[in-house]
Amino acid sequence: MSQTQKSGNANASLGQKSAVPRSASTSLEADERDDIFSEKYAWVAVGACGLASVAFGPEESFKALGESRHLLLFLGLLTALSILLVSLTYFRVTELFPKGGGGYAMATNLLGPRVGLIAGAALLVDYVLMVALGISASTHLMFSFLPPYFYEYRVWVSMALMVGLMNFHIQGRHLNLKPFKYLFVAFLLTHLVFILVGFSDHFQDIGGVVKRSIETTESDLSTLGWLPVLAIFARGFFLGGGTYTGIEAASDTVQLSRYRQSSENRRKMLAYVACALAFAAASLAALYSLWDVNIEPTMALNGVLFERVFTDLGWDWPYVIFGLLVMLGLETAVLLLAAHVAFAVGPRVLSTMAIDSWLPHQFRYLSNRFVTKNGIMLMGGLALVAIYLSDANVDLLVVLFSINVFIVFSLSMLGLCVYWLKNRHEKRFVKGFLSASLGFVVSASILLGTIITQFFQGGWITMLITTVVVLVCLWVRNHYRETKEKISKIDEVFAMAQYGSAHSPPELIPEGNTAVFIVGNSRGGGLHALLWVQRMFPNHFQNFVFMNARTVDSKAYGGREALEAMRVDASVSLNYFVNFCRSHGLRAKSYLSFGTDAVEELTNLAKVVAENHPNAIFFTSKLVFENENILTRLLHNQAALELQRRLHSAGQQMVILPMRL
Repeated sequence: MSQTQKSGNANASLGQKSAVPRSASTSLEADERDDIFSEKYAWVAVGACGLASVAFGPEESFKALGESRHLLLFLGLLTALSILLVSLTYFRVTELFPKGGGGYAMATNLLGPRVGLIAGAALLVDYVLMVALGISASTHLMFSFLPPYFYEYRVWVSMALMVGLMNFHIQGRHLNLKPFKYLFVAFLLTHLVFILVGFSDHFQDIGGVVKRSIETTESDLSTLGWLPVLAIFARGFFLGGGTYTGIEAASDTVQLSRYRQSSENRRKMLAYVACALAFAAASLAALYSLWDVNIEPTMALNGVLFERVFTDLGWDWPYVIFGLLVMLGLETAVLLLAAHVAFAVGPRVLSTMAIDSWLPHQFRYLSNRFVTKNGIMLMGGLALVAIYLSDANVDLLVVLFSINVFIVFSLSMLGLCVYWLKNRHEKRFVKGFLSASLGFVVSASILLGTIITQFFQGGWITMLITTVVVLVCLWVRNHYRETKEKISKIDEVFAMAQYGSAHSPPELIPEGNTAVFIVGNSRGGGLHALLWVQRMFPNHFQNFVFMNARTVDSKAYGGREALEAMRVDASVSLNYFVNFCRSHGLRAKSYLSFGTDAVEELTNLAKVVAENHPNAIFFTSKLVFENENILTRLLHNQAALELQRRLHSAGQQMVILPMRL
């Protein structure tokens, strides 16, 4: 990245007050342009994530009502209104956290790190289940137009698709969204035309269906009472939560696209998705009732509806089959695209949580192909297990998925309430607080309702899995905390090292032998490496350079003020090393950069240093534990090893020094 290189030159001396801000800002700007989806086609990925739930969400509501299908019209209307409320409120998260993190960042910053951990764990499970559900629902649609005896092979086809998708991502391929643009547009147009035809063909029956629904509901209220009817309606509303699941994925996906560079484009894109999802959900619910469809075990309910409409239009059987292939094929393509996007977004969630030390730090470095591969294998392997254990059962996977989605929604909405209370002096306070409060009530009610009604039908499974993820994350962070305490003791030892005045620092010799130290937050680690090099190579090096790259974590959402605080902290740390060397008559300077991937930033800074000092050797430290095991190797030293591999590949020398804890 040329801009990162320029910023490195600008950081030649931390004594220049403007050097550090230039490095940080240009690096971050370059990082923001490094998106996986281009602006031209990002709307396809965002739309697919948002609308994929049309293939299974309304069907779940229909099944949950059982024999009380006269409530379907009211349920469809309430679902549409709730989708608009929850989505347009949740989209506020993308405005507060434009650099990613979603519900995890919201909960972490506004409700505390422990609550953020719960949201993050639910989000991780979400993306695993999103992949499993996307694959399972797509094969459910595929087999809808095949003879029933083929249906038993659906699980194996789902697993084969899962393996193929994993292999695609593991090989580092990038999906070309251009063909999917035409498929997605065809999906929108065909479904819009179908909905219009479905209503127009039975237009004369709409009034009768509405009247029948009202009369039957009134009859139930008079005979059964409010409570049983309300319970049935609430169950349908709760279990229809799968319809909302696309909102979260669409919001997180738009943050990876270049729509995030324009808040107006982002807002419009998400609003379009929310309105389209609400319209489709309400329309399908009404059409189910209008056309009086029934559940068929081996066929998706949308497929039953499509077949019913095509047959009623007088189409011959070959044309009915062709129509089913087109409609269900397009829904399948959208589901598979949503599963693909989940693979692209999922490792980013791992990275965000790893930055905050909830997961092994190696997951921070998405530029490391091996690390990204591990993230994909982890997600894909768990999704494969979910497909196998659930028998690719869409009903079960929707329940598991919905619970975690609404954990994130509920915590995000609660965080928004806290945000508005803290910013009550804003003009939009009343509107914002009321919408966030309503969103929280709706999300929390769906979450609790789904857990209560489906606890023994699979709800306990997803709660157990999410709890296990939380416990693992707590253990990982506790380990990093204990390690940090040990490093702090080393820092205390080196804190006694004194240095004198550095008012007349000597100039560096560009062609001289240069020791470049890659340092972090620990002063003890940096001085340990410096003294080790001086002891092993006395009077050999003429220049001493210190490099640091800070990772922008989920706490840096506050914009320039939060970033400035990070700059100041990093500058103080680097100034310490530079002044220490200068006070002892050594030539020294420093380089600083910020970004979402520290290894990538250090690699770019190393290129700058190598250009300015051709005779440079790089040094950094790695932690050595008294009881080394597979867990310590997993949790530590990955950055040093990856950076050494990159520098060696570029023909540069790097030495890793041991620092025993």
